[in-house]
Amino acid sequence: MAALKITQPNWVSVYGADDDTLFRLIALGSDGLTKAGYSRVKHEVVTGPMPVFGSVIKTSDDLWRIIAFIRSVNPSSLKPALAPAAPQ
Repeated sequence: MAALKITQPNWVSVYGADDDTLFRLIALGSDGLTKAGYSRVKHEVVTGPMPVFGSVIKTSDDLWRIIAFIRSVNPSSLKPALAPAAPQ
């Protein structure tokens, strides 16, 4: 099986790079994250909001495994955000 290659080596989440924010982004989608009080710390060109995957991923443990995989194939995703992403 071929190795997965991430094409954006300098990726940093526009909401923050910490695991908690990434967990919530995947579970709630970008609209849900905004409604929860999170704000973007960066802006990018997007074609639409990130969909909600919280109902698709069976357990929170499964979601943490997905996040661990993302971190393992893209270590640069751990770069700190420019500002805290916590709710205001």
